[in-house]
Amino acid sequence: MQLKDFDFCLPRELIAQYPAENRAESRLLVYNRGNSQIIHTYFSSLPDFLNSGDVLVLNNTKVFKARLWAENEKGSAIEVFLVRKISRREFEVLLRPKKKVKPAGRLDFGRGINAYVKETGRYNIIVFNKELTDADIENIGNMPLPPYIKRKPQKEDSQRYQTVYAQIKGSIAAPTAGLHFTPEILSRLKDKGVEIFFITLHIGYPTFKPIRQENILKHQMGPESFSIPRETSRAVNSAKKQGRRIIGVGTSVVRALESSWQAGRVLPLQGFTELFITPGFKFRIISSFITNFHLPKSSPFVLTASFLGRQKLLDIYRQAITRKYRFYSYGDSMFII
Repeated sequence: MQLKDFDFCLPRELIAQYPAENRAESRLLVYNRGNSQIIHTYFSSLPDFLNSGDVLVLNNTKVFKARLWAENEKGSAIEVFLVRKISRREFEVLLRPKKKVKPAGRLDFGRGINAYVKETGRYNIIVFNKELTDADIENIGNMPLPPYIKRKPQKEDSQRYQTVYAQIKGSIAAPTAGLHFTPEILSRLKDKGVEIFFITLHIGYPTFKPIRQENILKHQMGPESFSIPRETSRAVNSAKKQGRRIIGVGTSVVRALESSWQAGRVLPLQGFTELFITPGFKFRIISSFITNFHLPKSSPFVLTASFLGRQKLLDIYRQAITRKYRFYSYGDSMFII
């Protein structure tokens, strides 16, 4: 299974740099696997495609301001991206430009916060002079917009690069399939009899870690923490037993649910998942899937291709490109029925 098989050409101008003016105004491509029909509409029409008794599962993780800026000893600006907390004061980080950071070097973040570089190499470890509180990170951090968004974070990103139902802080990237939901859409779904439940998967570096191996089966995701509440496991198991649709919103929801599947049911669990879903994977839980348009050769694209079929997904992406859908985090979405 070759990495090149999951590549496609995307015009640069289709990479969304800003969110839609209104969340519900993003476009929605609906693909029906039963009859191969494609409908081009807007996310505000999503409730028209769901039925009473459907179970919709969302990821309620909350993004924290993981992108920091510091100065090294020579006064050069260094971007420090918090990847993982190791201990009270230690973090695994991404550093850019890495060539300007040396082991034992000092990084000054201002506001009395500094750190020294403990290790560089496969992992970059820095040690802060104090334990960072949520308030510290809020004061010195910025919303971690992806690198393909070629602008600095703005005030509105603090609200727009966050789902309206975000609750549990811990992600360094948004669960982007959920960015299109509004309180009004959620209310309409509930009024229609759709059951809405949540999981938590804190999106970390593994989700957007590049696949470097040409044989994708050699790729290792790395661990991300997740939690399946008891009420969610009960609702999903009941729906599955009764043959009702279970709709996952985003690749993080799919991976969390599949990681909690044991002995023929979804268990209420807290733990870590390194699940990398590739073609041939047997999906045991979701019936339908809402997801954004992903980067070529990325693990979310491979997961979506595994659910729909690689060639079919590439065909749909070609149509989306022709119709100038917006791609990636702030882009449009698709609903695979």
